[in-house]
Amino acid sequence: MGRIQVAERYEQGCIPGRGCVSTVSQNRETRRYCPEARGAVNGAARSFLFVVFYSRAPQVHFGRSRFVHLFDSRINSFASACKEPGFFSLSDDVFFLFYSRNHFLFTPLLASTSVGTLEFRCITEPVRGYTRNVEYHQAWCDTVDFEHNKVDCTLNLSPSPAIHVSQSARRLSTAGMNQLSLNYDHLIIGVGSYSNTFNIPGVKEHAFFLKEVSDARKIRSRVLECFERAEMSRSDEEKNGLLHFAVVGGGPTGVEFSSELHDFIREDCSRLFPGLMNHVTLAVYDVAPTILANFDKSLAEYCMNKFRRSGIEVRTGTVVDKVEDGKLVLKDGKEIPFGCLVWSTGLTENPLTASLEGKVLKSKSKRILTDEYLRVLDPEGKVIPHVYALGDCATIKGKNGGFENEALSICVNAQCTHTISTFCRS
Repeated sequence: MGRIQVAERYEQGCIPGRGCVSTVSQNRETRRYCPEARGAVNGAARSFLFVVFYSRAPQVHFGRSRFVHLFDSRINSFASACKEPGFFSLSDDVFFLFYSRNHFLFTPLLASTSVGTLEFRCITEPVRGYTRNVEYHQAWCDTVDFEHNKVDCTLNLSPSPAIHVSQSARRLSTAGMNQLSLNYDHLIIGVGSYSNTFNIPGVKEHAFFLKEVSDARKIRSRVLECFERAEMSRSDEEKNGLLHFAVVGGGPTGVEFSSELHDFIREDCSRLFPGLMNHVTLAVYDVAPTILANFDKSLAEYCMNKFRRSGIEVRTGTVVDKVEDGKLVLKDGKEIPFGCLVWSTGLTENPLTASLEGKVLKSKSKRILTDEYLRVLDPEGKVIPHVYALGDCATIKGKNGGFENEALSICVNAQCTHTISTFCRS
């Protein structure tokens, strides 16, 4: 097929025809494979389907017990853990999945979809149809009542047309029609985290995040729009501003996206807009003295040197004061115009985790604290019966009061297996 077609670049949300999936080799040539050869890209996502629960409430009937699970898309091994012998041992076991979207998202490849290296269908997997034991309902989990073993949910659906609503239902408010509650015997919390803006003014209004497919679509559209506007501009100053792509945050997501965007500009945009290449700049801003500060020092230095050789500016020790429309204002008063700003500065608690304030013990980073068996602790440090937490929303409290594992998603495979094994033995 040759290079990715220009039409696919411009058709936002383009989905390859059913029965094939697009992947990209190292020379960035696109080839098509039949479903039997989906392999490298979609095969990974397929094996991770059960990890998609994000502040939502799936429910399992396991014998006489009822299990409610609140998971996010970053827990990558719950599917394999569910294969533990006995998890679906009874013929009447039913797994109810309450989740805000109808697909699982393989988030490590989001950066690739934002520039067209992969299409969005390559990193998503539908929730329905994965197994006969799953019944899916699209809903959010709002609150958890530990005293009465109950979670309250809200359907994430648009209002039904009036003609399809019964007379009794019309007496209820729209909010009341979308509310439901679930009881549980065991609860697993793994709701992940949200992007942290540090309450900097203008970030939510003028920056892009990279957490969902919709975010990647917006970024792709914005990048192409910047080139098109610059093509029509007659001012060099305006071209320089439109074609300055800023990434705030030197963590793994920011570094990966910067690399993908650089390759897209160098290999594709240089062919489509050759007259604009002298105006293009790409910069990574971070408050730390180096990017990838939480990784090995040699890896961080290698990445910084690689970026500099590739023409990617690395501006460390930079503090953002506020974000305005098309303009980044630094703490020292310097103003930097940009065409597209991607914000990736770490994680913060999501609304469900925030609603547990005063009900559970939390770390300084607002993560739920658990013991070494992943059991959630109450504000007094005692175990809350039959409630577990894992993933980005939680951390294990060390024996000496410290935190043994802040990045729980790294060892989540062992966590899921351990948790499911505990249920199977109970």
